[in-house]
Amino acid sequence: MDYARDGRREAASGGHDPLSAREREVIALVAAGLTNRQIAARLYLSVRTVETHVRNIRNTLGLRSRAHVAAWSVRRAQGVEPKSSG
Repeated sequence: MDYARDGRREAASGGHDPLSAREREVIALVAAGLTNRQIAARLYLSVRTVETHVRNIRNTLGLRSRAHVAAWSVRRAQGVEPKSSG
């Protein structure tokens, strides 16, 4: 039921990934340097929804800014286990 509601892999698989597939898409676009408005247009979402995703991502990962989200994404892509602020 949780997976159907918000797409979180954790609920469906019992895994440890606290981010949904949509949140991962948003992270990739933030890391690519897109603004919330550009992300919203690309994903056919409202700007407000993108703002909410970015806020949830920051809260979940314990990051303070979009720049930290982008850096987290780059470290993860390089195979370095990203550290959350906390």
